[in-house]
Amino acid sequence: MAKEFQELIKNINTIRPYARDFYIYGFKTREEFKQKSIRSYDTERRRIESYFHNNIESEINGSKKTVRLAIDSTDLSENPFFSIWKAKSFTKNDIYLHFMLIHLLKEESKNLQEILRELDNEKLIEEGTVRKKLSEYVKLGILKQTKQKKVNYYKLILFPELSSDFLTAIQFFKEVLPVGILGAYILNAQKVSLKSPFIFKHFYPVHTLDDQIAFDLLTAIRLKKHIEIHLFTHKKKISKSFLPIKLLVSSQTGRRYVMGRTVGSHNFTSFRLDHIESVKILGVDEDFDQIAAEFKDALPYFWSNMNGNFKTSTFRMQLRIDEYRETYLIDRIKREGRSGKLTKIGPNLFEYEVKLFDLTGIKPFLRTFIGRIVKMEASRKGFVASFLKEVSLMYEFYEEEH
Repeated sequence: MAKEFQELIKNINTIRPYARDFYIYGFKTREEFKQKSIRSYDTERRRIESYFHNNIESEINGSKKTVRLAIDSTDLSENPFFSIWKAKSFTKNDIYLHFMLIHLLKEESKNLQEILRELDNEKLIEEGTVRKKLSEYVKLGILKQTKQKKVNYYKLILFPELSSDFLTAIQFFKEVLPVGILGAYILNAQKVSLKSPFIFKHFYPVHTLDDQIAFDLLTAIRLKKHIEIHLFTHKKKISKSFLPIKLLVSSQTGRRYVMGRTVGSHNFTSFRLDHIESVKILGVDEDFDQIAAEFKDALPYFWSNMNGNFKTSTFRMQLRIDEYRETYLIDRIKREGRSGKLTKIGPNLFEYEVKLFDLTGIKPFLRTFIGRIVKMEASRKGFVASFLKEVSLMYEFYEEEH
């Protein structure tokens, strides 16, 4: 007998890879999705079509249907991927207890026995179920627990009324900071609904799918604890013991990375949050403060490649820039050149110098100055030659195209 389709989901990890692929790659047939079975693809596609019914585009190629998410950030004031977080499944007892507890504990504190007496006896909810739900809501900050004569009492924590200026700030930060879904939850709890004044040119909505991972990592960092990371993989399960130090967000792609050290290593490494399936928080690491200080000292010498040793290489290049007509280029280098230094060495001639652990990550930045580069040199043997070879290959490719 076929299983009935359920729009709600118990675990967001079941839909994370599908939602991301539909948005980033799109237009794939179900045979091209390799995560799970074809039946799983059909189920997740139906869910996505339900959550994003205003953003779905489909195409028929022969007998095959392909689907993609078409999201125009200039028409949005809220991340449409937040809808996935609001689709968590629940039981009849969950929904009944949720509203009954809010109703019973809104005005005055009550203990477990008083709550049980006021609940509908016909529901036949066991005492253990109610106790577990109360403990869960205390942990979530929905209820406040106090003790009177060795008896626990519970009361609803009323949500504060926030000023319009505060709500406007939340409308902005929920779209640009990790764990922005919390901002959406806060706005949903307000009695007054305000239209967001913000529209974003560079908008990376899909990364909210990693908000639970970001929350767990930030919690571990705050508590100075090491963790066990479980990575997405099509084959065997991969787990790593890891000490998270800092979360970094790329201003170019919106991708989120966690920086830290794997157990047994002396080098820093990074993991992309969208590659992490789950995080398990373990014990306190006594060396956290020392390792965090080492990372702070090392951070200026990273570009984009966050894996490597602590041996720095120096790179210099001379650039021809019209210092009167092209001041925007000078400003851009100062803004985007990370820890590098820009120095004027002659009329319309500038030198950019930077020290990095791994020069490979700077190549995309260098390519934006092709045509202005007068001279390049690097302490790492072969780096300049490899860069020039890549430029030559790119030139040959475009020559063939035309």
